[in-house]
Amino acid sequence: MKYGFLVIALFSFITTFTLAFILDIKNKKFKIASVIVAVLLFLALMIRLSSRTEESIFNSFNLTLSDVTTIIDSPSTWIFSQNTSIFLIILYWFYSVFLITSIMKTIFNFKFLNVLYYFSFIVGFILPLANFDKFTIAIDSTNHLSQNLLGFYLEVILLFIMFGLNLTKSIKQKEYMVHYKDVLAGIGVFFIFLIITMPIFFFRNLFGNYYDGISDNPDNFIVKQFNNLHIMMIGVTIVFFIVPLLLLKNKSFEVKRFFLVYFSFSLFFTYFHDRINSLSGLPLQLCNTAVILGLLALMFNLKGLFYFNFFANVLGALLAILLPTGHNNIFAPGSIRFWTNHIFILVIPLLCIYLKVVPRPKMKDMSKAIAIFSVYFVAMVFLNGLINNSEILADGSTKVDYFFLSSDSITSKFNLKAFQYDNFLYFRMLGRNVTIYYAYCILYLISFVFLMFFTWYIYDQTFRIIDLSADMKQKLSKIKKDAKELKLSIKNGKDPSKRKGVDKMIEINNFSKKYNLSKVFAVKDFNLTVNDGEVFGFIGHNGAGKSTTIKSLVGIQSITEGDMLIEGYSIKTQGMKAKRQMSYVSDNHAVYERLTGREYVNYVADLYQVPLEVRNQKLEELAKKLNILEALDNEIKSYSHGMHQKIVVISALVHNPKVWILDEPLLGLDPISALEIQNMMREHALAGNIVFFSSHDLDVVGNICDRVAIIHNGHLQGIYSKEEFVKNTSIKEIYENKKPQTSAI
Repeated sequence: MKYGFLVIALFSFITTFTLAFILDIKNKKFKIASVIVAVLLFLALMIRLSSRTEESIFNSFNLTLSDVTTIIDSPSTWIFSQNTSIFLIILYWFYSVFLITSIMKTIFNFKFLNVLYYFSFIVGFILPLANFDKFTIAIDSTNHLSQNLLGFYLEVILLFIMFGLNLTKSIKQKEYMVHYKDVLAGIGVFFIFLIITMPIFFFRNLFGNYYDGISDNPDNFIVKQFNNLHIMMIGVTIVFFIVPLLLLKNKSFEVKRFFLVYFSFSLFFTYFHDRINSLSGLPLQLCNTAVILGLLALMFNLKGLFYFNFFANVLGALLAILLPTGHNNIFAPGSIRFWTNHIFILVIPLLCIYLKVVPRPKMKDMSKAIAIFSVYFVAMVFLNGLINNSEILADGSTKVDYFFLSSDSITSKFNLKAFQYDNFLYFRMLGRNVTIYYAYCILYLISFVFLMFFTWYIYDQTFRIIDLSADMKQKLSKIKKDAKELKLSIKNGKDPSKRKGVDKMIEINNFSKKYNLSKVFAVKDFNLTVNDGEVFGFIGHNGAGKSTTIKSLVGIQSITEGDMLIEGYSIKTQGMKAKRQMSYVSDNHAVYERLTGREYVNYVADLYQVPLEVRNQKLEELAKKLNILEALDNEIKSYSHGMHQKIVVISALVHNPKVWILDEPLLGLDPISALEIQNMMREHALAGNIVFFSSHDLDVVGNICDRVAIIHNGHLQGIYSKEEFVKNTSIKEIYENKKPQTSAI
């Protein structure tokens, strides 16, 4: 019979390949046919995995005879010799990778995936078929057509059909033309997938039992936190997060998604490989539901399911890893499945977020997750009560313990067993007696929801740190690049501060700025041009967007949209060259207060590479004008507010900038100093430079400015000449945040 199925499989391959080749199946029809076969292949796999007995070869125990203390007669469990049994287990391992890869190939298409598919076809399909007789016995050693064998035969037939479709496509589209790097990548990925798809029986098959204690009872459960084994598994969890993150962070979106879907499929395969023989084995435990929901969420892009997993199941998996309840026998399939499930349930959603395969969740996503979890929790409370009071094991333990709502697995860790069992409700439901430990369940639900909120806080803070780190890294990279270009320009005799032929020293094009957590733009579609020789005023009410615009113009903060040019240099892409053209006097006058005034000015002059003779002459000239000469050698911390402002002004002018930008420059100055700085602003503009400043003093703006721009609620309301600014009575209405006028000139 087994060879009859093999003949049918070969005939299916030949027929599929011939028809596909002759009929010239187009991409769309090929895709549909592949998806249909993949769905049938998945159903065939579920037929095999839903049987009550695992594959016969996995009953083999201690094949290497490493476990010398066991009371089990190891050779009596072997179907074949030691070497043959080990060989067949490895073949089954290869076959599992090929099976999952075949289904995945209907969703994704990469050059290295083609190599992976055909390489795994050879080692994971041809080799098992070459040993077909022994391999079928390894699947089921009985002499009748079992559910395991039926599922396997259907898999073989469908894999041959799929191979016929894929071979046709590869020949027609010349997919065999691959670079050697793709070959190496495909083979490398195969061995990576081997690690992920390791059979849960593997260690027990080869090495027998390994107990973390003295018991020889395979059903003995332990609760031991932070022993050597536990610490090692926490380390493994960290490795399984960091390694994929490093390997995939620079890959394309589809490659990232491919690996994460494979991880999820492998987890699904591993979970169901340990057969479900009772109600307690159903995937209704919180972390077990994640096995199914996680695969569905990634394969079909179901964000709602994903966020439920992300907030509820990731937390559950983390708690399970930190507070494990596992087999005393470390190599037991149940123990392997426990760690495999929880590690991947924790790691996969985190990788999806950090690799940006799924958008970061928002508060509303967590609220939905809490609602779904609450419904699930209540359902499990009643389901536990219905089942457990009708089906009790001989030793008195409960038949099911979904989400640990019936046992004392959790309360025993916190010395709350009495609290759990002393507070209960007893009633009849659907003809059965039901017991619910209501106080424990309420406390459990409240605690878990609180932990979900705490988890959200941790996620949110982590996202902020990641964003800040990425932003800082980007800025540092840009600074290094700009500095390198600047040095090269100066070395080649092309000093960017001596650029000619540019008469628009400030040019702002469609500038928009939105801060990270805000949904509203602080400034939107702002356009402005300032020419040589102008003193340009910039006014608006508090919060109108003045400081936002100025800080972006001088490069302190990023630009969301648009661009800003300083003498033709983009502040976004040529920041170093643009900043070399300007100086900035901020409204807070922050300086290094332990330096003297002279040291601080020299420090700024060094940054701009001002010759010693030029800087000394400029320093003395400006210090005399501002009446601060005698205080230059005093520490700045001894200066008054006005003197702080004066030293900042001197440091801003020491390199004679083409663009001088000031934010509230006269605030806190005495009348004489304020008048002197106004004169200096006018003199600087008369020398062919630009003075761009913001102020709340409309009289000063009207006296010294050639033109004035008014910003209102992030939008440019108008640009006025000096005469029109003084005469126009609507200016005050705009400035005082009344209904804006738009009579821009």
